[in-house]
Amino acid sequence: MRASTKAWIVTIALTALTAAALSAGMNAAPLGWLAFLAAVTLVKGRLILLDFLELRATGRWRRGIVTGFSAAILTIAGLLALASF
Repeated sequence: MRASTKAWIVTIALTALTAAALSAGMNAAPLGWLAFLAAVTLVKGRLILLDFLELRATGRWRRGIVTGFSAAILTIAGLLALASF
């Protein structure tokens, strides 16, 4: 199985998990929900960047790409957490 196929399967599974958590009422705890969404976004975004855009073989650039993406998601999550208070 190709890496992009595995990434697609994981992405669909995470999307289904997010939908199931939303329908189960997980959004009642705003900070827990925010942490859950940030974690799912990090995993899905990393899969998309590295496997679908084929940036896995970029060597040292890969660390910078993943670090920058992670910093952006964590910054947005932090700002949203501050705005919820």
